[in-house]
Amino acid sequence: MQEFLKYVVDPVASVVIPALVAYILNVGVPYIIDKLMKSKAAFLVKAAESTFRGSDRGEEKYEVVADSLLRFARKRLLYFIKDEKLKAYIEAAVTELHAELPKAIEKTKKR
Repeated sequence: MQEFLKYVVDPVASVVIPALVAYILNVGVPYIIDKLMKSKAAFLVKAAESTFRGSDRGEEKYEVVADSLLRFARKRLLYFIKDEKLKAYIEAAVTELHAELPKAIEKTKKR
């Protein structure tokens, strides 16, 4: 039994465990960060839409959302997120909001 542990289990464990940790760090953590940032961007975009009324205030809305999202990322030590990525999160949230809007209006009209 001792030899089995020494020659089979130990070498397998020394390969599998680091590989698993590397996989989690390379795939799992970025996935979680992406989900977190998308969710926060959607929340901030909806808040900005309800706070700043009017279609002519888009730049003001964007600045508020971008600043808030950047502060959110920095608070969680996500210093590596670039401005282009923040812009992509915001644009995706705006697109999602505009896709949901007609459905919400239609649902409200039916009541």
